[in-house]
Amino acid sequence: MRNRATEPMIEEFKDDPRIKFVSLCVDGHKKSWLESIAKGPYTHPNSINLYVAGHGIEISKRHPLLAKYNITSYPTVMIVRSGKLFSAEPPFPDPKDKKDIKIGNSRKFVEQVEETFTGIK
Repeated sequence: MRNRATEPMIEEFKDDPRIKFVSLCVDGHKKSWLESIAKGPYTHPNSINLYVAGHGIEISKRHPLLAKYNITSYPTVMIVRSGKLFSAEPPFPDPKDKKDIKIGNSRKFVEQVEETFTGIK
C-alpha cells in the first residue's frame, strides 16, 4: 500500500480488531522488500506485510492469494471480509486529502470500510 495515502485510514481503524491492512510484495528480491519495510515507504507499522517471493509477476506462477482475488496490477486496493471479496475497486485514498479522512476519496474509502464491517463483531 502507498503509505502516504493509506496512513490516515490505517490510523482511523488501528484499534478495530475486525479491520486489517495488508501490504503484499510481489518483488523477487526479499532483501529489497525487508529494507523497504524498515524504511516504510510502502507500508505502515500497523500493516500486515506479506511476501510472495516474486510469484506475482508471471500469470502462470502467481501466488494462490493473487490468483484467488485476481490481482494482476499493483498497487491494488480492495476490501475483503471473511475471505470474500467485498469491493475490488474501492475509492483509493488520495494523498492530497492531507491526512483528513473527512474529505474526498479518503472519506469515501472510510465509509465503504465502515459499511462493509457494519454488524460484524
